[in-house]
Amino acid sequence: MLARYARRFGGEGTIVSLADGRAFTAAHCVAAVDGCPGTVIVGPGGRQWRVRRRWSPRGRDLVWLEVVRPCPGHPASRNDTRLARPGSLRPGVEVVFHAHTGQRFVARRAVVVSVSASRAVADVRSPAGVADGDSGGPVLAGGRLAGIVIARLGAPRSAHASSRLVLTRLDLHGFC
Repeated sequence: MLARYARRFGGEGTIVSLADGRAFTAAHCVAAVDGCPGTVIVGPGGRQWRVRRRWSPRGRDLVWLEVVRPCPGHPASRNDTRLARPGSLRPGVEVVFHAHTGQRFVARRAVVVSVSASRAVADVRSPAGVADGDSGGPVLAGGRLAGIVIARLGAPRSAHASSRLVLTRLDLHGFC
């Protein structure tokens, strides 16, 4: 389940909620004051998430949240998204990430070109590319959450979008 939320100091971010009540976003999408363990982030429709752990935006660039209050009318039981298996991200694997157009989420495809211990880079197949506003969004491998969008790089596709997606990996042993 995806949700957009207003950042404390401007802009928007995306939070990805899983069936088991865990949720994730990029650390740079949450102001330092909002990233403290125990802080409750409130989104549209009354959704709420509590910060469990925040890694540095310069390192892993990840916030692990837990759903406190799901959105009314969208029970958590309808959400079947789960974490990817360890090692799901490797060069040549096709992934799907969800970008936000300003009005809605759209699925775009990319192919992983490099992988490190905490990040991966993928070439975006869509002419629209990946934009700064896509941070915090999900990256799926085989229909499971394998990462979170944290940055864009590579050749520009427009003034605000690029050809390469950078993501924080969630497909690691002992993640949570």
